[in-house]
Amino acid sequence: MTKNLIFFYGALLFFSLLVGAIWFFGRNWVHVPFLPDQGPLWYYWKLPEPTFWPRFTGWSFFLLHLFISWFILYKAKREKERAVTAGEAKYGELKWYNYALLVTHMFFGVLHLIQTSIWYDTLAHDTPVWLSQYSVILMLVLIMILVNSKRGLFFGYKLPIPQLVVELVRKYHSYYILLALIFTFWYHPMEITPGHLIGFFYMFLLMLQSTLLYTKQHLSRYWIFILEIMVLFHGTTVAIGQGTATRDVWPLFAFGFGLIAVCTQIYLLALPKWANISLQIMYVLSVLAVYSGNIGVKRTYSQLYELSFIPVTEYGIVLILAGIGAIATYIIRKSARKPLDA
Repeated sequence: MTKNLIFFYGALLFFSLLVGAIWFFGRNWVHVPFLPDQGPLWYYWKLPEPTFWPRFTGWSFFLLHLFISWFILYKAKREKERAVTAGEAKYGELKWYNYALLVTHMFFGVLHLIQTSIWYDTLAHDTPVWLSQYSVILMLVLIMILVNSKRGLFFGYKLPIPQLVVELVRKYHSYYILLALIFTFWYHPMEITPGHLIGFFYMFLLMLQSTLLYTKQHLSRYWIFILEIMVLFHGTTVAIGQGTATRDVWPLFAFGFGLIAVCTQIYLLALPKWANISLQIMYVLSVLAVYSGNIGVKRTYSQLYELSFIPVTEYGIVLILAGIGAIATYIIRKSARKPLDA
């Protein structure tokens, strides 16, 4: 087994054991009664009143985790730029920064478990729940832009995204993804609900992806597909487990993210045409069955419009960014051709 595989599977084992530790120790968390659920914009898993130490430790550990990760990333990018300039860059070899990022995520993963066991709360009292949700959605949008040249945006057809946008995303996406990931990681206490456990495992996979910077595994088609499709299972599980207010809307998440999967994400796998069509037919049949109202799910065909919520958001942001990039590119080129005044 190569060094890269040992690194990958060793990290995967550690993070899997950490999720197991959340489940094992989390059964003993002492809860005061939570406030009643107040709707989809309410975050239920927080103590009734914020106090100093949970707020101080939550924000301090979040910022430490973020700035240490950003510093390592910055040094890694500088080192890579020097290697490229010198003609010595070898893509695929593990470097010190891969190990440094992994150790950082491991340390703060264990620290978060300790912090939850002592103080429970972190960032939820000071920031809205939608901020965590949409930060992850924007992360998925950036991935769409980055891999558009490989799989396209709609049924394998590539969107002509201006090179200005692509280069900016390629250069800075890792900083934003670390921000979105670490913020979301510290937003939630390490609870033992299925939604929390799957969510933390998903975040650990994304952390693992960040540690694979400048390795071949970081660009693996199958690995990227797994990271994208995991949000479908996480969102669906959270909706089912969050109570009667949201339990019946799980199809919105399952088939909303599923629509993106069959229209866009599966094309990264370079499957035969018949396989793509088969998956798309299975998706349509599943939607028709669930929304028929005949299998115990409180949905009807009149509610099919809700399947557009997530795709319209993600595709819409991609198109907006592409449009802004096109306008900026036009202005830059126009300014470059404009003669200077005498």
